[in-house]
Amino acid sequence: MTTEAARRRLIAIVLLGLVPWVVVLFPGQFDLVFAWGWINSENWNVVTMWDYLFEYTRGFRALPRHLQAWPIATLLYCCALGSAASGAAIGREDRRVTAGLLVLAALSMLRYTIGFSHPTATVLPVFVPAVLVVCWWFYADALTPERIVEG
Repeated sequence: MTTEAARRRLIAIVLLGLVPWVVVLFPGQFDLVFAWGWINSENWNVVTMWDYLFEYTRGFRALPRHLQAWPIATLLYCCALGSAASGAAIGREDRRVTAGLLVLAALSMLRYTIGFSHPTATVLPVFVPAVLVVCWWFYADALTPERIVEG
């Protein structure tokens, strides 16, 4: 693949990190969950993932499994971003690995979404379909059965 194609893949993955991953709609307010933290519209409070994990809770291990999925998805996304960046910078990217990391991040956010149960909330997993579109558009040719098993 050309360097230009690698740059386009990197831009697409960077854009995935800039959009809200989950939108939680409550009556009269909403939360936007990003890779780095979330924003609550009631008072426009910003909570970073660091603050959430280490100031407002007792750390990662103290969280319920569905809430652990959010930092895990962020870690997987960052690994995919690093893989795509190496492809753009030095031309060394296994696109199967990048796509796999993105899909695992999307599955992790799906777990976060499914576990979020509140009787008055509507949870929209924006990241999941966005990842599927990026993987289909930029990585589908690398994910054919023949390409997956080649050494």
